[in-house]
Amino acid sequence: MNNDSASGRLNYNMLLKKIEFIDKKGDTLVLSYNNPIRLVAIDTNLFYCNGEECIELLAGYPPAEFAVSHRLKLSDEQKIGAYGLPTSSQTIENANSFVENNYKLLVGKELIFTKETQYYFVDAARHFNIANKKNLLKLFPNQNTKIENYLKTHDVDFKNENALKDMFLFLLKSL
Repeated sequence: MNNDSASGRLNYNMLLKKIEFIDKKGDTLVLSYNNPIRLVAIDTNLFYCNGEECIELLAGYPPAEFAVSHRLKLSDEQKIGAYGLPTSSQTIENANSFVENNYKLLVGKELIFTKETQYYFVDAARHFNIANKKNLLKLFPNQNTKIENYLKTHDVDFKNENALKDMFLFLLKSL
């Protein structure tokens, strides 16, 4: 926010939706919710950060940009069943933990994550707006007719990166 810059080894953690700084020992430090960092560059990738997450810039320039967020979402929690095999069955009964003499032992579970992708339109104030028709019309208020015509002639899936990028670049060219 104060235009300072620094360099270091960075990683984007999809589970936490955060940028991590990796020190010389290999330890990671996560940028906090109230950090002053709003823009991060990892190699040629740019990330905008707010208090909740960081999203990767794909196309555009202020006041209209297109970005993506990749995150991991817990989709299944499998208990360890018969013969030590994981299962999603709800009939297995076991405790989550066992406490004895101030030692807490955790019972093993298999956690299944799926990768979730969300696309955003970023406005001049760097607000992350989910990519949909309503937010597109708000981002380009003077091009409503052009957007409606484009959507009539092109089958735009707002969950398809290539379709969104093509539409977005078409609209930017006409600014």
